[in-house]
Amino acid sequence: MSKYIQDCIRNNLRCVIRDLTLPQKKAVSEVVRGLFTAGKPILSHLAQDETKTAKKQSEKYSYHLGRIDLTKKVSELAFRKAKQMIRKTTIIAYDLTDINKECAKKMEKLSTVWDGSRRKPATGFTLHGIGVNNILVELRVHDAQRKTLNQLRYEIVEEISGKLDGKGIWVLDRGNDDKSFFNDLRHFLKVDFIARLTERRQVIMTKTGEVLT
Repeated sequence: MSKYIQDCIRNNLRCVIRDLTLPQKKAVSEVVRGLFTAGKPILSHLAQDETKTAKKQSEKYSYHLGRIDLTKKVSELAFRKAKQMIRKTTIIAYDLTDINKECAKKMEKLSTVWDGSRRKPATGFTLHGIGVNNILVELRVHDAQRKTLNQLRYEIVEEISGKLDGKGIWVLDRGNDDKSFFNDLRHFLKVDFIARLTERRQVIMTKTGEVLT
């Protein structure tokens, strides 16, 4: 791995792992370095020590990573970097997607999702992903038992827009085509946005009354 990548990893990890124990710091550092070299998020493929088996090292990583929560610190780092680059016209991409898990029965936060490839409902997860200048600032699994899509969408846009001082233009895919959500964006959250609409959507031009489909 090049020295530039090693220095980048080391510098960015400092603020994330500074409060961890030494074994935890070492485990996180090795896993991150392994992700860059192996390119696969599989613990047994991230082994760095040739004197130990991959199974033994993956057990160590699993033990230490299972006892820490870096979500808040990683999120703070992502927002800090995004805020340095955000401008009034910077694109904020909001992607609503799903993962089909039709054979799963007891996984947490399972719900009914729309399987676009088969054009029918299926069991799986709905994911809310927000990206700014190639930085993933938010990736949240939707919990349908606690909040509706519009409730969580409103919460996410309000939170992220506030952290970015209201800058940027939100770009929404067809999964976010919802009249109530658009109303929230325009009249309550007061953010600029561009939306890709579904084929059945009709748009009325307020100045002329023209209906566009």
